Amino acid sequence: MKTVLIYICFAATLAIAKCNYYTIENPTISYYNPKYMKDPVYTVTKNADDETYTIHMEGENLIKFDDKITLTLTLLTKVDDQYQPTGLSKTFKLCKFFEDPFGKLLLQQLPSMKCPFPAQKHTFTFKSLALNQIPFAKNLDSSWKTGVRIEMRMDTDSKESIIKSSSDIKLK
Repeated sequence: MKTVLIYICFAATLAIAKCNYYTIENPTISYYNPKYMKDPVYTVTKNADDETYTIHMEGENLIKFDDKITLTLTLLTKVDDQYQPTGLSKTFKLCKFFEDPFGKLLLQQLPSMKCPFPAQKHTFTFKSLALNQIPFAKNLDSSWKTGVRIEMRMDTDSKESIIKSSSDIKLK
């Protein structure tokens, strides 16, 4: 089970779609803090009818997720079978992320969700975004053919980690 924030952040970082044939692979939660979250789950399924993906996240946040929580999205590229930082990283206060054009696109698929997110169990299922809707897509280069990893992390205002996750993206 996952916090709303984390899932939407994952969605944002993983929002890849039918343009240029992307794959989204290895959705991973590498860490979560049981003080703030309970039973996070993150899966990605390719849709048979087109080149989009369905992103499913669920879990329970044990505290209210609001602007006291920061969300950091980081892009890494694959070099010699290892992911290396690209220098592209952005940190948002959680609710401010959903005021960003990219965050708004994600939240549109979840019309009943509003930030701040109350402490409760949440389930989110939505389709990946089209490539032209993703802000960093204009910076695509040949590295996307070897692989890119998007990492997402959420932290409290006291810098305590809440969750860390990632997904691998590859241009086909």
